Amino acid sequence: MIAQPKRSRQLTSETTNTDRIHWRDWNEDIFSDSDQERKPILLALTATWCHWCHVMDQTSYSEPEIINLINAYFIPTRVDVDVRPDLARKYNQGGFPSLAVLNNRGSLLLGKVYSPPEELSVLLDQVKSNDANPVINDNHRKLPDTSHTPSGDDPDTVTPQDRVLDQIQSMYDPVFGGLGDEPKQPPWETVRLLMDLYSKIGDKELLKMIRTTLDGIQTGLFDSNDQGFFRYSVSRDWKVPHYEKMLVTNANLAITYSEAYQLTRKTRYKQAAVGTINYLINTLYDSAKNGFYASQDAEETYYQLPWKDRTLSLLPSIDPTLYSGWNSLAATALLKCSHLYRSPDYEILAEQIIDSIWQTSWEASSGLSHVMGQLVGKPTFLEDHVHFLRANLSMYESSGSQHYLERAVEILQKTQDLFGAATDGYYDVRPTQFNADNVNHPDMPVLENALLAEAMVTIYYLTGDQLYNDLARSTLNKFSQIIPGRSFIGDSNSRRMEEDEEVLFLPAGSAWARAYDMLSNGPIHYILIGDSSSQIFKRMDNTLSGIYAPHKIYERLDTQENQNRISQLGFPIRNHPELYVCIGSQCLAPINTLDQIRDLKNNPPWQYRYIQEEI
Repeated sequence: MIAQPKRSRQLTSETTNTDRIHWRDWNEDIFSDSDQERKPILLALTATWCHWCHVMDQTSYSEPEIINLINAYFIPTRVDVDVRPDLARKYNQGGFPSLAVLNNRGSLLLGKVYSPPEELSVLLDQVKSNDANPVINDNHRKLPDTSHTPSGDDPDTVTPQDRVLDQIQSMYDPVFGGLGDEPKQPPWETVRLLMDLYSKIGDKELLKMIRTTLDGIQTGLFDSNDQGFFRYSVSRDWKVPHYEKMLVTNANLAITYSEAYQLTRKTRYKQAAVGTINYLINTLYDSAKNGFYASQDAEETYYQLPWKDRTLSLLPSIDPTLYSGWNSLAATALLKCSHLYRSPDYEILAEQIIDSIWQTSWEASSGLSHVMGQLVGKPTFLEDHVHFLRANLSMYESSGSQHYLERAVEILQKTQDLFGAATDGYYDVRPTQFNADNVNHPDMPVLENALLAEAMVTIYYLTGDQLYNDLARSTLNKFSQIIPGRSFIGDSNSRRMEEDEEVLFLPAGSAWARAYDMLSNGPIHYILIGDSSSQIFKRMDNTLSGIYAPHKIYERLDTQENQNRISQLGFPIRNHPELYVCIGSQCLAPINTLDQIRDLKNNPPWQYRYIQEEI
């Protein structure tokens, strides 16, 4: 039985004077105001979970001299990075808080991360006096161009996928795992790519990279007392965490550790996945609203207490916003982890969340709102639509209910309408939501496009419609010349980030390579056909659910409810349940015993196939 959710006590924020700054809403008016008043725009990017954002509020933005300077000489606007992820990516100066001073066309004049009062005062005075270099950016370096062919390699034989793997190998930390030196971000996209590759070719070096990375993350970032993962580490060995806990981080890591347990049968990975789901349910879930809260604050004084004293202390505060995309991702995590918990509770909770988002946050005409239940007219984002699409596909695979697949197709079609570019690829925000006279065109993010392409391939295999496979190919090909090393197509003038995610842990490149592999070689497609109410069907299903397969698509087809789909696939209906394992477009002989299913784990036929191809 899943533990009942408990409410977190709120920490009282320290008093600030930030409300004395005349903050304006981020909209087109600030650009016309900037033009008419002949003042630059001061954009403050902040987050509820961000410790140094609170510090800057309590110090720099509460200093009377700075308040007066901002109100007199700037157009100040304050944006929560979770509310506007597009602006967070576009104007992030290397972490949060970020301060971006813009001209009346949205171009960057100056950019800084956290600045103490004395430093900020000097910088703002320079801008006021027109002494600032128009592209001053805290000495941040431009994003490195690693999209070229490595020296010594034949450009005709080196694929973008090979370049991604070469980049991972060059960035890998063999001592503590992960990529790079410090700070260390959990590279779940990279780990999932490596797991897919290891499952196919059985390379023990890949397995070592996977285990070293996951062991390091779990040892350093998992909260063994309250459970759940911290966001990242400032040290190479993972043991100096930034203490905020994000819904998006924990949902992704729950999926990753669940799949790692399937692949390795290492018990501590199962414990990490289950503990993470328990954290989400016990701390972030609101049963009245059918959703998970966004984050828990990085309250250092709380997490540095001995465990015995934590139970007597106020818990770190929680951002109660329910974001549609992150809740979709959390629902997917519940479904992916259901094999760890022999009960329908996870599936029931996931279904409630997905249905709630559909009922309260989806409009056929305008798509998915960013915040669950939010009024129409607010910005809509590609990331949310991609996560919701993937959640409905996962729900279809888990339940066999056709309407979830139909929803997924509808979501994909609306995603094309809202975000699709004329020349392939998808923008991160609706192009019509940008004022072309003031703000540069929206960007095309590699990560969300790659995740969308995976969903397109999945829909192709679930429907047989070649259109979706072709869409996936054109979407991925759009980015083949910038992979790896670049995380987006668009204007990079504002993104001179010292701590850009792609530089640190290659999420976009890894996701792209995984999607490209799925497109090129096809998924492992499980199709279990039979009377879903029979005990043997349920036992075969339970056994199969715990077996790892690269790019797995799993259809549970009831002989009564899914006759049309079974007929479309061309499989016979028999008295005894049968499993068909299809590798790409080729299906193996049917499996009808539990021992044969268990043998898939010990002797995966897809691994033999790939090894044979290499030979």
